[in-house]
Amino acid sequence: MPERPSRRDLLKTGVIAGAGIGGVLAPTGPAAALPVPAFADVVVVGAGYAGMSAAWELHKKRKRVIVLDANPRVGGRVWSSTLSNGFLFEIGGQWVGNHDAQPDVRQLMDELGVGENVYEQYDDGVNVFVGADHSVSTYDPDDLPPISEAAQLELVRLFAYSGLMSLVVNPEAPWEDAPFPWDPPLVPPLEGPQTTREADQWSIESWLQINSTDPDVEDARALFRNAVGGELGLGLS
Repeated sequence: MPERPSRRDLLKTGVIAGAGIGGVLAPTGPAAALPVPAFADVVVVGAGYAGMSAAWELHKKRKRVIVLDANPRVGGRVWSSTLSNGFLFEIGGQWVGNHDAQPDVRQLMDELGVGENVYEQYDDGVNVFVGADHSVSTYDPDDLPPISEAAQLELVRLFAYSGLMSLVVNPEAPWEDAPFPWDPPLVPPLEGPQTTREADQWSIESWLQINSTDPDVEDARALFRNAVGGELGLGLS
């Protein structure tokens, strides 16, 4: 059976196919209602911020672009919805920094005419934490949530390993395969994927299931999931 193509393969194919060719961006709207053009100069895989930004830049260079996404909407992790009472609710991607912290995003916002449509976040008071045992507690925003010492150590371990794994990813060519820099016995290898290409076939959740199994540190896993991908990020690789 042929190997299932990874996201890196799709990225590489898209870059090769898109080098030096041209067209127009399809109009926005519900994905199911859009006619699919018969051809395009470039196919962008993923309609999140990165994919839509890439399509926008190509459109400005008069390229024909098709954007593909598994979801019936654009935005990726940036997702606005409404509650049952009709109030606007941001499920993900609701924060943006100032022009010094995030100059590229701010420049894009200004270019699209939404640069002034920002609201100061209400951040007074205390945070609420719901533990794995469903207990509810509050804590100061400058402190860690009230989790056990074992969970704190596990949280540090998970972030240390994920940070180490990210060091070998080449942002200019993310499809390249590279081994993770384990250094036994100081940094013993983890179970599961041993290279960036292998990791692209794993979700964060499947990686956690074999590398963090202690039931007493579920709070650490929950905080790690939310920090890395939010509630929508369980299937992210």
